[in-house]
Amino acid sequence: MTKDDFKSNLNDAVDSVIKLTSQLCHNSFSSNYRYVVRPNSEGVDPHLDLDEIFFHSQLLALSDKCISNQEVVDLLWTNGRAPLWINMSVLESRRAWTTIELLTSRRLRAGDDMNKVVDISHPGSVTARAY
Repeated sequence: MTKDDFKSNLNDAVDSVIKLTSQLCHNSFSSNYRYVVRPNSEGVDPHLDLDEIFFHSQLLALSDKCISNQEVVDLLWTNGRAPLWINMSVLESRRAWTTIELLTSRRLRAGDDMNKVVDISHPGSVTARAY
């Protein structure tokens, strides 16, 4: 998977979470998206490699900041790898923007090791997992 493929998959997942969320609430959603990205845990575990430890530190540094679509792609696409899974939910909706929270695995995988699976079992949330 290339960085452009990852960006396209991420945008498709965002479209899915917006579609699902709009079915469950009456808010209107701005197509001007901003993102809050958080790691699934604040700890550094021994199973993480050096790229994953650095990635984790970047996630922690940005965990309370809103970033753009391109910044999200640049952050999540790390040395040809992306998070093993990302949980998405709409955090906030305003006229000027829609804030999407991305709760992400600290583990990274190459495109050949990923499969896209969408889980809509939790209302308002879409999970794209890679195995």
